[in-house]
Amino acid sequence: MREFLIGFCFHEPEAWASHQRGILEDYESSTGVFVEANSAEDALAWGEVIATELLRYSNHDPTLDWKNLGYFCWIEKDPQTSSWKHCLSFFKHVRAGEMPDLTEMGTPAYSRWAEENGIRYGDSGGSKKYSRSMTIIALYGVGLFAWLAWMIRLPDACRKPGSLGYLYPALGLVITAFLAVVFCLDRDARRRAGLPVEPVSRKSAASRNSDTSK
Repeated sequence: MREFLIGFCFHEPEAWASHQRGILEDYESSTGVFVEANSAEDALAWGEVIATELLRYSNHDPTLDWKNLGYFCWIEKDPQTSSWKHCLSFFKHVRAGEMPDLTEMGTPAYSRWAEENGIRYGDSGGSKKYSRSMTIIALYGVGLFAWLAWMIRLPDACRKPGSLGYLYPALGLVITAFLAVVFCLDRDARRRAGLPVEPVSRKSAASRNSDTSK
């Protein structure tokens, strides 16, 4: 038998609620589990079972259908060089047919583990997981609103080429563009950080799934 690191996507209630309110686009989380099995296919199949149970446990809803929600499993071919190399000891080890302790797999569990191991991670319960991005979004909105207000309310004379009045909307545009760049960099940094419970896109998950099936 061989041991495989199975990665999978799911969602947690805080992020899902924010997505339903239109606040978040990327609401999915990802994590992994080591599965000992006779083949990669068996390991992936059992990974799907674990992923389903974790999704239901995390959201307190035994009716959720993980696969129908569009989630995927994949095999990390080389865990030691993967983006999860710094937190491999967090992942549970089970045999195919054995269920891990689900209470030790979600965001709160990882936050506790990270704190115990001196790894910086958002907060102890996951509720502030997106606070930094939400702050940037709010600032971005304020900057955009201010720029539009300036453009609408400035006298026509101030909009003429060469007028100093153009400095105000130009400044608003620069601030807005800066906040947009910071927001994009923030999302990219979180994805590249390799945290085991972190928003990932379905496109990324699908790509990994197709790679492991070749």
